[in-house]
Amino acid sequence: MFAKGVWNALNILGVAGLLVAILIRMSQGYFINALVLVGLLVAYLVSVCVIKLYEIVDLMRAEK
Repeated sequence: MFAKGVWNALNILGVAGLLVAILIRMSQGYFINALVLVGLLVAYLVSVCVIKLYEIVDLMRAEK
């Protein structure tokens, strides 16, 4: 259940990060925008993996 709360928080942060990236794109060059989007993508993928690990740990604890 802890994992679901963290997942929701990370989704909110992801949406906020995309909005920030759009604002940066409107005010800066394309290179900076590309770096921001790649960084957000990597952070999102890492967060998905971490949440899946938490879910597996929760399932293992529930079985005991």
